Amino acid sequence: CGGCDLQHVSISAQREAKRNMLETMLRRHGGMSTDVAVVDASEGLPSYGIRSRAILHAESDAIGFYRQSSHEPVALEECPILEPALWEAFASVKPSILDVGAGVRRIALERLGGEVIVRVEAESPASAAVRRIPAPAGVRLEVLDHRPGAREQVVSRFSQINVAANQ
Repeated sequence: CGGCDLQHVSISAQREAKRNMLETMLRRHGGMSTDVAVVDASEGLPSYGIRSRAILHAESDAIGFYRQSSHEPVALEECPILEPALWEAFASVKPSILDVGAGVRRIALERLGGEVIVRVEAESPASAAVRRIPAPAGVRLEVLDHRPGAREQVVSRFSQINVAANQ
């Protein structure tokens, strides 16, 4: 779908590739010596259903991650990487968002503590239509008015994507 670059390799190979990328960045940009060692904190963590934040992009008939090396969203039919609660929240509002049609720009899915948040960035008048979508039980649905020329608004803060690794 374009959202995960390493899903074609085993979990252990993914973790090794990410460790290598981090070590390279620390050496090149952090000025650290070549003997820097990164400890793998992901041992024992689940391999799927761990992503607690995602930004999806919308066009009139597709909502999903961008196709690799493009700005074309690929319609997302499933995402085994997302936490199940985020996927369920997205799946429950997706048909209504698609019904709104043009004007919806981005959808952010996030879990903060125990709260599931779906943020929809939309142009007017689509933003008014999105505000009428009922929030699923246990989900906070927020609507942000898109400002042409503005950077993405849908992410409120940075955190480690894998919340368990924040502990």
